[in-house]
Amino acid sequence: MSTNVSLVYLPLLGIVALLGYVVKQWFFHPLAKYRGPFLASLTNLWSAYLAFRGDWHVVMDQLHKKYGPIVRIAPNEVCISDPAAMKVIYSITGGFCKSDFYEPFRIPTDPPSLFTDRDEARHTERRRLVGSAYTMNSLLKLEPHVQIIISRFVRQLDKLFASTNEVADMSTWFYRMAYDVTGQLAVGRSFNAIDEGDRFGFLSLFMDRNANAGVLGRAPAWARPLIAPFFNTTKIQVYKDITDFMQSSMNVHLTHPEVHSDMMSLMLQLRDAKGEEVLSMDQVQRDCKSVIAAGADTTASTLAGMLHYICKDRRVYQTLQKEIDAASLELEADQPFSATMTEKLPYFAACIQEALRMHSGVGFPLPRVVPEGGAVISGEVFPEGVVVGMNAWQVHRNKDVFGEDADVFRPERWIVTNAADRNEVQRVKNRERHQFAFGAGTRTCIGKHISLLEVRIAIPELMRRFDFTLEHPDRDIEVVNMWFATTRNVKCYIKARS
Repeated sequence: MSTNVSLVYLPLLGIVALLGYVVKQWFFHPLAKYRGPFLASLTNLWSAYLAFRGDWHVVMDQLHKKYGPIVRIAPNEVCISDPAAMKVIYSITGGFCKSDFYEPFRIPTDPPSLFTDRDEARHTERRRLVGSAYTMNSLLKLEPHVQIIISRFVRQLDKLFASTNEVADMSTWFYRMAYDVTGQLAVGRSFNAIDEGDRFGFLSLFMDRNANAGVLGRAPAWARPLIAPFFNTTKIQVYKDITDFMQSSMNVHLTHPEVHSDMMSLMLQLRDAKGEEVLSMDQVQRDCKSVIAAGADTTASTLAGMLHYICKDRRVYQTLQKEIDAASLELEADQPFSATMTEKLPYFAACIQEALRMHSGVGFPLPRVVPEGGAVISGEVFPEGVVVGMNAWQVHRNKDVFGEDADVFRPERWIVTNAADRNEVQRVKNRERHQFAFGAGTRTCIGKHISLLEVRIAIPELMRRFDFTLEHPDRDIEVVNMWFATTRNVKCYIKARS
């Protein structure tokens, strides 16, 4: 009889425990004063669902407008849109380490990569060790490879679209180009996606893995093993093929080191100088794989977003094309632009800044753990252990920094028209300080210069050779945001220029 009575009380005890948890989270938790969706205060499953839906940036914009610059997005996490918070959270000396959001991006059997390593001291040492391979000076030595692939890209667009009047989905084609470039830069081997598409399934696997890791990262740690089996269950063979691809690339480099000019060869030279115990073969291979996996998606999305915004405003399009045409007079007909040359084009540089502002490649907050002793952020005191983060999509639309027209693509906001006007100079410098597309501080994206190298060559070459017109100029840009803000359906008519 007593057992039956106990069983009757079990559901009641469960309800009482649940109510107690709700009361604690809403009234006694250190983040209780910061409002957000009710479910978000109780479980990370809310943010995981939002990540899975793919409209994180849209919903967060609505939530910040409703609740203000600090929004509670998980039981122990807030998202902050106040630009002033950047210098605290992402300070070089602030002591804010990455949260466990980044764990699903790491293959469980592998040590952490530069991107996934949450140990700040170890990350700093490794970045110092291999950072020279990622500098613009090192990458400019590889620029001819990028120019060759982009020239092949131009020929393919001419053949398939300019000559046929068919509509080109440039979001898809930029992905093909970006994966070919990153493969060539990383390991000296293009995927040949420009000519053959995703023949081996590598591109779709990298894209899916990034999206799936974004969803898993937002989920509670206990739920990740339950959710993970639903992702990529049919692509085990493709995983093996990528591993074989990377290993065969490594073998070729070791057998014939003298014939290679790419990032893997640069890292192997560093390994030879420092020793296996400092930089292992596995680390070299893992970092090169990260260049491909992370670099192509964000670059392709930025290129597609940039082309969309430029085409949508014909004034911007014509101004940029005029600048590019003037610069191209210094080149032979078959001579491609160089990044060094286009870097000096002021309006083009402003267009790049504005594209990165309007369409940052990463669409989630970059979460960090408040260090021991707590921190004061945006005038608020946060205790140690709380997770705080900022999202470029909200920071970049702050009207105090970027102007009342922050929702509009206007490259001129990055140009100083009167150097004698100290206020104008300061406004532009302030915008540059709050450019967050590549993160900030010690965790600034190490592949930043890879992306910029591609953009600085691809856009001028395309606008020099073709005229682009959006198929639907009245439509807004389409974005699916599951960590990387992936651009979709940037469909254009392409016409060859004489």
